[in-house]
Formats: sequence, C-alpha cells, structure tokens
Amino acid sequence: MAAFPFEKGQNNQAHKLARVVGVCLDRPKGSHAAAIMCQNLARAISENRVYFFDFPRLLNKLAKMQPAIFLDVFLGGDNIKDYQRRRLFRFSYDSERYDNPLSQISNIDLLLWCEKDPSSRFPLVASTVEAFKQSDETGKCEWNPFVYTIFEKAPVLEDVIKRIADALRPTSWSDSLADILERRAVLYQNLYKHDNEEVAAWAKGQYTELQEEIRKERERESQRNGEQNASFE
Repeated sequence: MAAFPFEKGQNNQAHKLARVVGVCLDRPKGSHAAAIMCQNLARAISENRVYFFDFPRLLNKLAKMQPAIFLDVFLGGDNIKDYQRRRLFRFSYDSERYDNPLSQISNIDLLLWCEKDPSSRFPLVASTVEAFKQSDETGKCEWNPFVYTIFEKAPVLEDVIKRIADALRPTSWSDSLADILERRAVLYQNLYKHDNEEVAAWAKGQYTELQEEIRKERERESQRNGEQNASFE
C-alpha cells in the first residue's frame, strides 16, 4: 500500500480515510495497511506537519479497528514526543470536541498490550488513558475502571500514581480552575477505602494537597475578579 500524504488542512481527506479504515482495515486482514497508515500519521505528527485534531475520526477508527498496532505506534513507538503524546491523548479531558482515541480500545485489549512489557507500558497507559469521566446519572466524576486495573497490575505503583494524578489537572480551561479541581477532588475520596493501603494513603494525601491548591486558586481568582471589577469603575 502506498504512503498516505498527511498534510494540514485536508479535512476532506481525513473523513475519506476514516471511512476507508472502517471498511478495509478490519483485523486481521488489514493489519499491514493499518501499520503503514499509523506509522505515516505518527511521522507527520512528530514533524508537526499535522496535528491530532486534523484527523480525530481517523485516529479513533485506527484505535478501534487495530488496537494493538495503534498502541505500538502511538504509545510504544519513538516517533511521537512526550508533549505530542500528551496533546494527542490528554486534550479530550479539556475539550468536548474530541475523544481520547484510547476510549475506543477495550480494557481487555489495553491490558493485553500492557502485560507484554508491564514496567514500561502501564506507566504509558496511565499517562494517556482517559482516567475519569462525568457520570451520566450523578453528574459527578468517576474513575475509568481501567484505573483500578492499573493499581492492581502495575509492577511499581509509584510509576503510575503520579501520572494518574497529573491527569486530574486540566491543561486548559475557560471557567474557574478552582471549580474544576473541586469537582475532580471527589475521585480521590472514592479511593479512601481501596483494598491497597498504599493507594488509599496516596489518595488521602493527594486530596489534602488538592484542597490547599483549590484554596490558593480561589484567592487568586477573587483577586483577579476584584481587579477586573475595579477597572470598569
């Protein structure tokens, strides 16, 4: 299969490629073509010729149809730099326009991939998986079930918990940061009675630190609001 010329501004091409993936790259027959497409797309992203938001549907389709290949290239490969990987997988926390491609991959497939090299792959997934979501029923934040799998299966817990904690802090926001952090703080409370005492202790410590951060952020927000109000008087 010929190389795919990924370039900026080719939205029509992106939609067409996503449809092709959905029809032609079903496993196992489409594995070779999917590998070529993933490698070319990863190279284009690493060279800043395109960005992940140029091809969101295509990335989601590739992740869904060929999860192992997608993970090998975009998580396990050397082409994507760490900051580019964070943009690719973490942007979904802070934007309603894009989905995290890993949400298209089943927890079973994620676990199978991680268990091939647990010491390096569990931390990679911990830093990129959609660690939490907002419950449709309660409206509160709740952990992705795979986070509990990470706690249980990761060889070194310390290697994954910091990455999961980082996932709770937004990379961009328009409303009150303090309000966002307050809504997410409940996630730590949900771990207070975790079977692993190390996880429970970590959660309690993180919650305490987060409450102090929220307090300071509210003070900063109050000060900024006061300055803005004074400028209109």
